[in-house]
Amino acid sequence: MDFTFLIALVLILFIIFLMYLHIRKKYGNQLTNFKIYFYLGILFIIQGIATKYIVFAFVGLIFMIVGLANKKKWRDFED
Repeated sequence: MDFTFLIALVLILFIIFLMYLHIRKKYGNQLTNFKIYFYLGILFIIQGIATKYIVFAFVGLIFMIVGLANKKKWRDFED
C-alpha cells in the first residue's frame, strides 16, 4: 500500500469520527437501526465485487455481521 493512501484513510476516518461526535452531541442518544447496517453491508459487498476493490467487500462484511448480530433489535422506523 502507498503511504499517501494510508494517510488519506486515517484522515477520512478521523473526519468521520468528528462528524459522529458532532451528531451525537446534537441529537443525543437515539435508537440505532441495525437493519440498515445489514442493507449497507449488502450494498458494500456488491460495490466491492463490481469494482474489484476488495476493501469495500470487507467493510460490507463487517456491516452485515454487525447487523445480523443485532437482529433482535431490528425495527421499522417511521420518519
